[in-house]
Amino acid sequence: MIANVLSYYSLIVQKIYRLALFQVLWFCFTLCGGIILGLFPSTYALLEMSRQTEDLQLKEYIQQYKKHFVYAFKKTNKAGVVYLIMLFLMGMNLFIFNELFIMQMVVLGCMFLILLMILYFLLFFNNELTVIHQWKQSLGNVFLHPKNNLLYVTILIGGYIVSQFSPGLAIFFSVSIAARLIAKISVSTHEEYGNRERILK
Repeated sequence: MIANVLSYYSLIVQKIYRLALFQVLWFCFTLCGGIILGLFPSTYALLEMSRQTEDLQLKEYIQQYKKHFVYAFKKTNKAGVVYLIMLFLMGMNLFIFNELFIMQMVVLGCMFLILLMILYFLLFFNNELTVIHQWKQSLGNVFLHPKNNLLYVTILIGGYIVSQFSPGLAIFFSVSIAARLIAKISVSTHEEYGNRERILK
């Protein structure tokens, strides 16, 4: 029994270590890209790493993270610039319609739509496809997976709430936990997408 307890404890510690490490890697690689140019490729790398189940050494984790980061750097940033401009313009509309509640709800809905498009773009990113093609696919996926959308939005809102009430915890775990949950939810969708891509080819 003691062996089982120790094994379970070791597994928990290992998972916590991975989450904290991925958060640190995400933060460091985002900074390496000057935040704006590092945010999208680093988030892609985090989602890819969150899908992995095998345990690696620290050096191997860093090498794999860097590999994913470099792989996605150019095209995710091309798409990211457009997405950020769209979010900025939508955010400006919140101030323009600050006295019109209905319009504010419409603008917020559009912002969540853009966030979901970003998420699907990163989840299904493929360097062999054009950015425009993947924009279209990300928009299509938003409407194809309403159940996943609800779960993703819940995770994002939950992460924001946690960051407000426990900023210390959020610094070390909020992004990595959210990425892990999103990656876990997206596994079945990702497999369906991969099968569909193979059929199309």
